[in-house]
Amino acid sequence: MQFIRALALAIPAFIAASARADGVFEDVKFDEACRRAAAAKKLVFIDFYTDWCGPCKVMDKTTFVDERVVAALRARTIPIKVDAEADAALARRFNVDGYPMMLLVRPDGTEAGRIAGFQPADDFLDALDAAISGKDAETRAREAVAAGGGTDAMARLRLGQVLAAKGRHGDALAEFLWCFDAGATRDPAFMSLRRGVLLDAIAALGREYGPALAEISRRRDALEGDILAGRADFAAVLDYSAIHRALQQTDRTLATFDKLPDNSAAKVMLFADLVDALLAARRYADVVRMADPAAGLSRKIEDFHRTEADPRIRSDSARQMLLTTMREDIRRYAARMTLALAGAGRLDDARKLIADALAFDGGEEMRREIRDYLDGTDVDGAEDLRRSLLP
Repeated sequence: MQFIRALALAIPAFIAASARADGVFEDVKFDEACRRAAAAKKLVFIDFYTDWCGPCKVMDKTTFVDERVVAALRARTIPIKVDAEADAALARRFNVDGYPMMLLVRPDGTEAGRIAGFQPADDFLDALDAAISGKDAETRAREAVAAGGGTDAMARLRLGQVLAAKGRHGDALAEFLWCFDAGATRDPAFMSLRRGVLLDAIAALGREYGPALAEISRRRDALEGDILAGRADFAAVLDYSAIHRALQQTDRTLATFDKLPDNSAAKVMLFADLVDALLAARRYADVVRMADPAAGLSRKIEDFHRTEADPRIRSDSARQMLLTTMREDIRRYAARMTLALAGAGRLDDARKLIADALAFDGGEEMRREIRDYLDGTDVDGAEDLRRSLLP
C-alpha cells in the first residue's frame, strides 16, 4: 500500500488533475489495451460494469475520480471500462458474474488478479497494491474474512465471488448461502446487497451448478408458503420477490400476487417488483389503483431530499451511492406511472406527473426514461406526451 500511495503523491498534481478531467479510463478495446500494456510494461486494468449496477456508478463518481486512484491506475496499468452485457464474450472469458468486478490482466491476456465489489478509494488502493504485488484474489479475500472474524458478510460475499470465478462451485455456494441466511442478521447494512448482488451471484452460479438453484428455490418455496398463509413479514416478502427477480421468474411472483386479497400487505409489497409485468399485460388500471402515482412520486422526492440532508450518513460515498439509487428509482417510477396513467385514460394526471418529475430532475436522463416507456405503445395520447418531453 505504501508504494502505491507514495507513487500517487510523487506524480505532479497537474498530471493527476488532467487524467481525472479526461477520465482515467482509456477508450480502447481489450486487445489494443494489451498491446499498449506490453509496450509500456504494465498490466491492463478492466472495470467490468453494467448499466443497471448502482455501485458501479457510485465508484465512477467517487473512487475513480479520486486523484490518488487516478495516479495509481495511470502509473501502473492501462485502465479500460467494459460493459459486461455489450461484450459478453469477454465477461465469460474471465468468469465475471457479479458487479462491480475489476480485473488486472497481463499483456498476454492471462489474469493477474481481481478486485470484487464496491470499493471506496482507500480500500481500492489497498486491493490494487495487493493484487499488483502478486497476492492472489483468494488469499486477499480469505485474509479479509479472517480480519472480520468470519462474520463480515461483505468479505464472505467477495470470497464467494472469487471462488466462483475459479470454478470452485461448492465452496462458493457455501459462502453465498451463509451470506443469504445469516449475513443480514450480522450486518443490517448488508441487506440491500443481499437482495441484489448476492442473489444475482447465486443465480449466475445456478446456471452452471444445479445445487445453487436447488438451494435458493427451496428457500423461495418456503417463503411462498408463508406469504399465502399470511405468516410472512415485510422482510420475507421482499426476499421472495428478490429471488424471483434474480432468477428472472417474475411470472411466478405475479401468480402469487393475483392469489392475494387486495387488502393484503404482502400484495402491496409484491407490487413494487411487478409494475413492468402489469404494464406489459396492459393492466394499467391495476397499476394506478395500487400505486396512487402522484402521492407515490411526492413521497419518493421527499425521501430523496431527507436523505440528502440526513446528518446520520457520515460517509460521502455511502450517501452518494444511496442518492444515485434513489434518483434512478424516481426516474423509473415517473416513467412507469406516466404510462399507467395514460393507459388508464387519465392524460391530464399523466401531464401533471411529468411536470412534477421534471421539476425534480429536468435533465435528459429523466426525459429519456419517460420517453422510452411511452415509445412503441398504442395507448391513446402517448405520442402527444412523448413529444412534450422533447427539449
